[in-house]
Amino acid sequence: MNARVNTIRKFCERHLGLSIFLGSFLVVLVVYWRVLGIGFLSDDYHILAVVANNSNVFSYFGTNIIGERGGSSYGPVFNALMIAQHALFGLSAVWYHLVLLLLHAGTATLLFLLVQRLTKRPGLALASAVLFLVLQGHVGSLAWVAVLPHVAATFFFWAALYAYFIFLQTKREPFYWATLGLFTLSLFTKEIVISSLLIFGLLHLLVKGKELRSVKAIATMIIRLIPLVIIAVGYFLLRKYTTGIGGGYYGAATIAFDVHHMKELFTQLLPHIFLFYL
Repeated sequence: MNARVNTIRKFCERHLGLSIFLGSFLVVLVVYWRVLGIGFLSDDYHILAVVANNSNVFSYFGTNIIGERGGSSYGPVFNALMIAQHALFGLSAVWYHLVLLLLHAGTATLLFLLVQRLTKRPGLALASAVLFLVLQGHVGSLAWVAVLPHVAATFFFWAALYAYFIFLQTKREPFYWATLGLFTLSLFTKEIVISSLLIFGLLHLLVKGKELRSVKAIATMIIRLIPLVIIAVGYFLLRKYTTGIGGGYYGAATIAFDVHHMKELFTQLLPHIFLFYL
């Protein structure tokens, strides 16, 4: 019995990422298994009709997500994912939900790995991953197929952040190029990712802060971050071209910066994240 336990422990230590992913997926299935039987909802039918009528992935780089010009959102990677799923699964909803659950488990795994490497505290990393997995705020995004861009963009973003962390630690260039590719996938899946650019700078400061005492080190950091900004600018211009929307989004042409309103909204939303557990 002890030999078997030791074998399992060694496997988990040797394949930490895979072990955390399998554990995360098991937790996801236990908590969210009911979503597998929900079927399609609301906008699911609309986006499925869109990709069924136009399965040309490249055409969505010049249109919004519903294949038109003006309004709506811009996310060609989202369209590509939906086209691939429609080709594989047809109208069998359970597989679409399973993809969402797998992405959710994948994001929790990346969260664990990054926190564990940053803090060297496995317990804190595990608690962070479990909390992310089970928070009730994720129910809507896992039960609603059309909300795939939120789940997929989150996964790609955390993958980009983790790749950048590995690059900063090892200076291995492939991880830097992976960062740029994954950030591009994330941004071209959901526009809100454009607001996350500063996080890469903060991560760089966190990992390399002690070394940023020379002009050369600071210049190197800026040079590494510039391509991310260029990608974001390119996305913004394409989004403006396809949707006609500049600083706003599909719900409002402009976004007013109202600190009082933002504070009030944050105060109202924060308790609902944990409400189920209170």
